[in-house]
Amino acid sequence: MKKTLLSICLFAGMTTANAQGIGQGLGAHYKCKSMVEALDMRAHNAMWKDPSDGEVFATMSLAYTSWVQGFISATNLHRPQTGQIRLSPERVAEWMHRYCSQNPNQEIYMGAKNIVESLPEGYH
Repeated sequence: MKKTLLSICLFAGMTTANAQGIGQGLGAHYKCKSMVEALDMRAHNAMWKDPSDGEVFATMSLAYTSWVQGFISATNLHRPQTGQIRLSPERVAEWMHRYCSQNPNQEIYMGAKNIVESLPEGYH
């Protein structure tokens, strides 16, 4: 129970902090190198089970990828049907790994921004 409360408090703190100009949460406050490290350690959809009590937690790779998926979903709300971004979670993770490997010191949101500015091809 203590671990659950700690996780909730940490996550709430990360998601309530303000960022200038782009939003909130993990993608606005963490650098791309953190996402690359997380994705290199575990799959984009990995969960972690505490061996002491069996409680299951999201890994950082899942948290980062979920944040980017939310960013894309929010963008899709403001796009016409012909301009929707349709990427599987695997493709999102691949895109972000590639982008973040090349730009480790940029914030994660810059990679998400790169996705929404690039897809669908020809949409602006």
